[in-house]
Amino acid sequence: MRAETLSSLRSSLDRLDRMSPFAGEASERVLPLGIPAIDALLPLQGLPFGGVTELQVRGSSGTATSFALCACRAAQQSGAASPWCAFIDPAATLYAPGVARVGVDLDHLLVVRPELEAVGRAALRIVEANLASVLVIDLTGTTQPINEHIWERNVRRLALAAKSTATSILLLTRSEQFQTLPLPAFMRLEFTRRSTESFELRVGKERCGRISSARSFPCSIFDPAAARVASLAAPAMAASSLTAVRRVS
Repeated sequence: MRAETLSSLRSSLDRLDRMSPFAGEASERVLPLGIPAIDALLPLQGLPFGGVTELQVRGSSGTATSFALCACRAAQQSGAASPWCAFIDPAATLYAPGVARVGVDLDHLLVVRPELEAVGRAALRIVEANLASVLVIDLTGTTQPINEHIWERNVRRLALAAKSTATSILLLTRSEQFQTLPLPAFMRLEFTRRSTESFELRVGKERCGRISSARSFPCSIFDPAAARVASLAAPAMAASSLTAVRRVS
């Protein structure tokens, strides 16, 4: 076998190892957001692949949505296992021009808008298909009551399914939704909108117990230009049509 063929095969195998959610080094199993100040706050310097992260929101959820979209942007720009990201939006609040302004490639974003009771099934199908590097599930916009016991089971099923994939699952919730039965997520981030200009973020739960105090950030930190400037100042791994499925049964 020719030397260049062996070299190409070795490179391909190395790339598959890096994509694997079971890779040995933690740095190979996380998705940095490409925003150094926020990545530095997170215990793994990013969001874990093969696990569920809960983003628990207090106050306006618009900036929290920007956080989730930045995860999609980072996955698309960093050469993750798949350029596709998925966003489950049962309240139909996602606005395509706003998504594009954050820097997300709309041609590789699948937006699914099922009824609330079908959200868990839709999410599980996407994870099992292993088609998305990032799966965002947004429960913040729904006005319907959420069954805590059902969602505890949903999160456990998603976590088990994600272990065999290179998918990072980000679940957006409101702080009042799961007060009596906290979700069994790998990590819980607590997001509080303090003003029109700033928000606070803290790690409230992490599998190894690495929590943090709240830190304040300007909302402008999610702007693509600001992220590029910040990445140049402190190098970090940086990471049209809006496809929508109205109902998933």
